[in-house]
Amino acid sequence: MNDFTFGNYLYEKRKQAGLTQRQAAAMLGVSDKAVSKWENGRAKPTTEVLRKLSALYHTPIEQLLQLQEESPRAKITKIVLTGGPAPARPPRSAGSETNLPSWATPSSSSQRRPRS
Repeated sequence: MNDFTFGNYLYEKRKQAGLTQRQAAAMLGVSDKAVSKWENGRAKPTTEVLRKLSALYHTPIEQLLQLQEESPRAKITKIVLTGGPAPARPPRSAGSETNLPSWATPSSSSQRRPRS
């Protein structure tokens, strides 16, 4: 499992904070090797460490997981288009029990005979 996108994002956040891996690790209560693994995409931090990363980098956890800075100008609303309402069913023809095409109705030749 190599998640380079998440690792690069953590690397950028650490650099923006002006910290070395060793300094970040000491503040998070983990080893510098753990920080290196996260940044190289070989491991992911636990939920508890994500909380600490959020506080350390002054970034909401949601933003850490989305891997991008949220810009007020870049807010996009998702619009879902549908095909509209389902078409109405045609009325059943008078005298017909079912509205099946002629090829789908059973005929006398296709009925099964009882086994002896």
